[in-house]
Amino acid sequence: MPGIPHPMTNGYVESICSISEGQEDAVYALIRRTVNGSTVRYVERLNTRQFTEQQDAFFVDSGLSYSGENTDSTRTMTISTAGGWTYQDELTLTCSTAIFDSSSTSQEIHIPYTEDGISKSMRISIAEVVSSTVATVLVNRDVPAALRNSAQSTWSIARRTFAGLSHLEGQTVSILADGNVEPQQVVSGGEVTIENHSSVVHIGLPVAAVIETLDRERCRAVYAAG
Repeated sequence: MPGIPHPMTNGYVESICSISEGQEDAVYALIRRTVNGSTVRYVERLNTRQFTEQQDAFFVDSGLSYSGENTDSTRTMTISTAGGWTYQDELTLTCSTAIFDSSSTSQEIHIPYTEDGISKSMRISIAEVVSSTVATVLVNRDVPAALRNSAQSTWSIARRTFAGLSHLEGQTVSILADGNVEPQQVVSGGEVTIENHSSVVHIGLPVAAVIETLDRERCRAVYAAG
């Protein structure tokens, strides 16, 4: 049908159905794919197109998402120091609940804030885990007054390496990280490593979106008929 987009996937749709879910009719499909030399079948759901933030755009097939955003308003992060507040100083990051472990040194904590009307992000690298609630950290910029010794409930855990992708082993995947397109990666050992620590990440098979428009002569006739 002219003007209607046709989704394309690098597999075969063996069955498809639509199920009412809240305000949407969700489309489910049984997809047969060849992954890592083997024939596999996955039940996949067409993701919602109702999003307001670019970071939530999910335009991949057979994909998974990661969100490190804090969803508990009582769980806070506080930056403190015994010295200065510059990006050159070692600072202390304290969480109100146990969160840090040996894997935390490969992660970052991101705290969004606004300065002079500009949205910014404090990117906090974990240098050493002192306890399950305390870590020694470095920051990417001088700490503004609003974040000094102030408990913040809006924060996220950002990562570079993502596991759980064994269903796409050996496949080249597209990646959207915090609303930014990352270079494509090949899944190896069920994992990929991206270039930048990110808090909201979507990883899956590239999507080829195709739309068929009306041909020129037909458009001309429609406009002439007015």
